[in-house]
Amino acid sequence: MFNSESWESSIEERVHGNIQSTVLSGLNPDTFYSFRVQAENSLGSGYPSPVQSIRTSQDAPSGAPEQVSVKPTSSQSLLVTWRAPKPELRHGLIQGYNIFYASLESTDIQEPYTVCYYRRRLVSQKEKIGTRFELKGLRKFTEYSIYLEAYNQVGTSPKSSPSVIARTLEDAPSAPPNRVECSGLDSTSLQVSWFEPSPVHIHGLLQGYFIFYSPLLEWEESPSVENLTTRARSEKISGLARWQNYTVSVSAYNRAGLGVRSRPIYCSTLESLPGAPANIKTISVSSNSVLVTWLPPIHPNGRITLYKVYMKTMLEGQPFTELTEVYPSETSKVFEKLNPGQPYSWSVTALTIVGEGPRSDTVTETPLYQGEKGPEMLGFSKFLIQAEGDNLELSCRNIGNPPARIDWEYKTNFVFARLSGDKLENIEMSRGGRPRSLRFDSLRVENSGNYTCSATNKLGGAQIFYSLQVKLSRSNGVVPYPPTLRIVTVNQTSITLSWDTHPTGGSSILNYRIYFRREAGSWEEKYVSISSFSPTIYPYLETVGNLKCGSRHFFQISATNDFGTSSRSTEISTLTLGSPPIAPPQEKLLYMNPGSNLVLLLESWKDGGCPISSFVVEYREGSQDWHLLSNLLSPETKRKD
Repeated sequence: MFNSESWESSIEERVHGNIQSTVLSGLNPDTFYSFRVQAENSLGSGYPSPVQSIRTSQDAPSGAPEQVSVKPTSSQSLLVTWRAPKPELRHGLIQGYNIFYASLESTDIQEPYTVCYYRRRLVSQKEKIGTRFELKGLRKFTEYSIYLEAYNQVGTSPKSSPSVIARTLEDAPSAPPNRVECSGLDSTSLQVSWFEPSPVHIHGLLQGYFIFYSPLLEWEESPSVENLTTRARSEKISGLARWQNYTVSVSAYNRAGLGVRSRPIYCSTLESLPGAPANIKTISVSSNSVLVTWLPPIHPNGRITLYKVYMKTMLEGQPFTELTEVYPSETSKVFEKLNPGQPYSWSVTALTIVGEGPRSDTVTETPLYQGEKGPEMLGFSKFLIQAEGDNLELSCRNIGNPPARIDWEYKTNFVFARLSGDKLENIEMSRGGRPRSLRFDSLRVENSGNYTCSATNKLGGAQIFYSLQVKLSRSNGVVPYPPTLRIVTVNQTSITLSWDTHPTGGSSILNYRIYFRREAGSWEEKYVSISSFSPTIYPYLETVGNLKCGSRHFFQISATNDFGTSSRSTEISTLTLGSPPIAPPQEKLLYMNPGSNLVLLLESWKDGGCPISSFVVEYREGSQDWHLLSNLLSPETKRKD
């Protein structure tokens, strides 16, 4: 018998002449052998019989896959590469490989390999002929032990040895720090503390923490967000505004990036001494009385508990000072029983629970006999911000003799009008002897503008101005406005989107949701944590992957804060790159080999930028009907005879 084209290397087996059959052992599995028989007697050997050929049966591979190598490709995937067993050890056609892998950090003990639980994963039919495979859906930043077995129709090979150890890459922490707490230390600092995230959610080597904080301002739509870093689990935030409410959140980070932010909590710096009253003025009301009026401090730095009004004059050649206390709900005081013609001076201070703030400017007034005089306004011109639905009264109180005529004017960039009558939509003018004020029942955004009250009599006139801005709502209690999406880059299976900052509704953005669908398809969602972005770099960028090549896709986005989720943004769309496969010229697709077989060169097709999933091959003779040869020919097949 022999397994080559020459009998010179044949193996000879001798049996007794009266035996007509024998068993040949020690042959190689899955090997083609040829046999012939020669008879011998005392005179010599006869002619050999006709040659018979046969292939031995397959057997399980006796050699393991070789040169097994593993390297991480992401935080949840490992690329395994290897070489097939040596040809002489395969004992049949290798149909595929079993890849065994297990976390060395797992506590499972079901089918232990050392102390690990291994799961068996069969390479798919499409990948059987390959010597590389990517394990996906693994745990982040986790060490795995991996070995392989090859298999054919009969059985499996020994496992590759030794097992290969590899770790998935780091990824940003997927959970926020726990039990975040915040309290005011003094009037300009806060103390923030927390516990680190659960170790299973850190996904890497913890490097430290980012603390994000911003003032919770009533009317500012997008307050600036500050941040600081620390390696500790407690930090003092200094240099803050006095008696200011802040929103605070904490995020852990590792070498892969920022993790998920904790849910914002709210805390305030402590009260401090108030600033001085913003303005003060006096008006002589009669020959022995003066009205003193003022505005609250621009920076109250706490709850105003009291005003102190200091009056100074000279009595009998000696300085005289009198202190009057006024409740915080009032910002004016009439001083009576004064000496006619004698000058008096006044200043005002504000108080919080911490103490008394600095004095206002000092103003001087002399009570005089009030004959005929031009009008004087008792209040101050103001810039006002209100929310839609608020009620508001604009005062036009004045003193004049004879009583002044009152006129209101309203002006915007587009409208100038004189207001008159008792009722103008939601605007009402007071009646009676009291100078007419302007009252708004349930403010509207269109009420925004500049209002001027003019008081005039025959001796002169005075005016007071109000600049009114009406917003849809107070910014510390509404859902955010949706961002505006833009398309940045387009590939065959992914599209990168961007968006800039947008009104947050007065509360920090917690996350975004990107909605996407293929034309005529259903909407899908992608959750985007705010922690995946740098707090100081705009625009934000996010890539949506696993899209269908060469197809139109539609996108929207919404934002979520503490008060809810915004409406979806305006829909945008674009096409992913790619086109249907491009057929080659006939001379590049077909040729006749020396054996008179027609060969299809499938690799000559151009994929148009989209991977070819399969080929359909049909043939016909002359003008006869087409016959199906294959309707699911793999693109890995480079040629077909």
